Amino acid sequence: YQRRVLFCFFFFSLHSPFSRKQTNMDGKKFRAIYEALDAANYKLAEKTCNRLLEKNKPGNPQQPMSVTTQMILTLKALILEKTGRREEAEKICDQVRKQQPIEISVLTTLGTVLKSLGQFDKIVETYETALQKDPNNEDLALETFFAYVRLFAFVKQQQLASKLWKQYSRPKYYFWAVMSIYLQVPLLCSSTHQLSPKTFDLITK
Repeated sequence: YQRRVLFCFFFFSLHSPFSRKQTNMDGKKFRAIYEALDAANYKLAEKTCNRLLEKNKPGNPQQPMSVTTQMILTLKALILEKTGRREEAEKICDQVRKQQPIEISVLTTLGTVLKSLGQFDKIVETYETALQKDPNNEDLALETFFAYVRLFAFVKQQQLASKLWKQYSRPKYYFWAVMSIYLQVPLLCSSTHQLSPKTFDLITK
């Protein structure tokens, strides 16, 4: 277990979200919400969210939710979770998840709330759905990979790292694939499962 934790920490140490473009959204729209959150003024933050939601309300109820609305709702869910209104927060998260968001900022905030709610499986499902919609988005693939890391989903880590290596030929992705296989070894040794020939070739190169 300690070895797994150390390797997962190492995975995270190689992942620097601040070195990549996180969002295409204009953060100025949400500045008032962030400032209220930073000041722990949750009442004001929620009030600001509600005002922005009303302002961005679509004319047609059947119209898909805009990315801006998705972001405001995820921030509201964050506020609700912080103020102990967990059921309301979960309801909003599910509402946003139905829209199948692909914007990194929305997904990151959504993941933060779901993590606080202990719903790790939903985090993975949300990222997987987003990646299926935008399979060539490297940032999104990385976020999905680290969602697997948090769940100790070693096989899925391996599969996605291998795919990233084939797509982008970055050495770290090859290393992640090998380490993901290594993390599976204790499980394989205690079960009837065996490494496939392709996996064996990868780890012994």
